[in-house]
Amino acid sequence: MVLAGSQAVVVFQGWLMKAPLLTKWKGQLSLRLNVTSDAAITWYLNTVSLLQQKLGAKYVTFEGGEGNTFTEQFIQSPAALGGDNYTEYFALLASKLGDSSVVTACTRWNYLPLFIQMTPLHSDWSYSGLKGVIPSVLHYSLQGYSFFIPDAVGGSLTNELITDEELFIRWLQIVTFLPVMAFQTPPWVCCDDWVLNLTRHYIEKHQHFVVPLIMKFAEEWLNSGNPVFRPLWWISPQDPATFTIDDEFLIGDEVLIAPVTEQGRVQRDIYLPGEDYTWMDSNTAQVFDGGTLLLNYSATLFEVPVFFRVP
Repeated sequence: MVLAGSQAVVVFQGWLMKAPLLTKWKGQLSLRLNVTSDAAITWYLNTVSLLQQKLGAKYVTFEGGEGNTFTEQFIQSPAALGGDNYTEYFALLASKLGDSSVVTACTRWNYLPLFIQMTPLHSDWSYSGLKGVIPSVLHYSLQGYSFFIPDAVGGSLTNELITDEELFIRWLQIVTFLPVMAFQTPPWVCCDDWVLNLTRHYIEKHQHFVVPLIMKFAEEWLNSGNPVFRPLWWISPQDPATFTIDDEFLIGDEVLIAPVTEQGRVQRDIYLPGEDYTWMDSNTAQVFDGGTLLLNYSATLFEVPVFFRVP
């Protein structure tokens, strides 16, 4: 059996017969689209567009896109799809359906107007849960993918309703400062009314403060390549204290976010980078010099420490 475009040519009782290339996705047999075929792409886009219209969907999510090279390695792919080129071709296809399309795999397409869905996380406080959000954000952003969708508030890997109010709030306080806020468990299902009101507050902050800020630094990203979301060492590359901090991040070089990622904590240590910088707490208007470590700084469930750079 050999690959011919998107089909396998099978010799059966002396006859050459064509059959689609079967692969596995989430344990189920599926067909892999030949993204190098204009006819296949046209058929696929027409089919998806029709479905989108009938459902009234505002955007389409393309899961996978990376194929399953382990199970397909015995079949020779077209030369154009060598390495991870399939993922890039698939992203090009997705971009034809509009700038709100979402994909779950990325390579060499950060110039396309697409959203990348980040990996689902556990509903807990570990690095496979809440603690993993900020490192993942910095990983994607440093690779040039500034428009990503973080996992739903509280984590979605187990596909269960969130019941931990504290985890919900601390997760919410992080994603407020990211490009998209996604919910799998609505606050009125998991939590008391005060959490619902707090959620409304953070949604408004996201719309009126965070989105304009992201768009500002997205322009810088387009012009210079500097990431929108930055680790602390970005502005203090010679400061060893910034190298291992994975629970704070910057939006551009103007705003520092220091959320709580430890269960039960209402205080945390915060490092303010940049010896030639001055930072102001957005909640209290207190001003601090860069290069300062703030010990046991207040971070109640009702607030997230956010610092503005003072010109």
